[in-house]
Amino acid sequence: MKVLIVDDEQMGIEGLEVVLKEVLEEGAEIDSSRDALKALDKVSQAAKEGVPFDIAFLDIEMPKMNGIQLAVEIKKCSPDTNLVMVTAYKEYALEAWKLHVSDYLMKPANAEDVRNALDNLRRPIRAAQEEGPKCLRAVCFGSFEAFVGNKPLQFRRKQSKELLAYLIDRRGTVCSMGEILGILFEDDNSNSRKSWLRTLVQDLKHTLEEAGVGDVLIKGWNSLAVNCDRIDCDYFKLLEGNPLAMNDYCGEYMAQYSWAEMTVMRDY
Repeated sequence: MKVLIVDDEQMGIEGLEVVLKEVLEEGAEIDSSRDALKALDKVSQAAKEGVPFDIAFLDIEMPKMNGIQLAVEIKKCSPDTNLVMVTAYKEYALEAWKLHVSDYLMKPANAEDVRNALDNLRRPIRAAQEEGPKCLRAVCFGSFEAFVGNKPLQFRRKQSKELLAYLIDRRGTVCSMGEILGILFEDDNSNSRKSWLRTLVQDLKHTLEEAGVGDVLIKGWNSLAVNCDRIDCDYFKLLEGNPLAMNDYCGEYMAQYSWAEMTVMRDY
């Protein structure tokens, strides 16, 4: 279980940490922040990496952004994170319940309060969701990155990563080796480049297989494609009209690759 505590007072954080360590199972990860904006960054980044916080305990009275405002933003970027408000003020209860929070605890929260909150979470925690085959997660907004679980793929060669990025950009369309040569090597189709491309294909194949997602790559006669059903991708979600993906896109797409500018011009 992955838990975040947000409170502008260190005593509030420490008090709740003591209770959580008493209540939660061994191995639970507890993070904290005294700054609501920095906390939002943590939540957003964790969601993008595929390891969202299971629960966020939010103080309400905080500077810059109060707990209610923070809860609204967390629901946008990490909808599966359970929200529990922790406050000394009863008057915020109605506003909090309108956000469909899991619970509303009065300070100082004790072990029984927290146990009751955990027993009535609106969203199941990740431990109940991690069954099934592994899936490749591709982040295309900003610079391109690829993950399996919460671990980034380790490419032996930079162009192997670029090859995967291009295939994802093509969204399952079968790409000929000639087309790929033109993209990766700017139309240099010399024998040495063809040989190097074969090396990159094998390298990408081995990288995906070692990560347990070898079925992402579809290799045909002198062609390549990806199985989009095995890829969780922000770009795919944006094209489907997913509001969270639309909110995440800030104008940068696979920024390290010049050929990606054509996609930006076409789709955005």
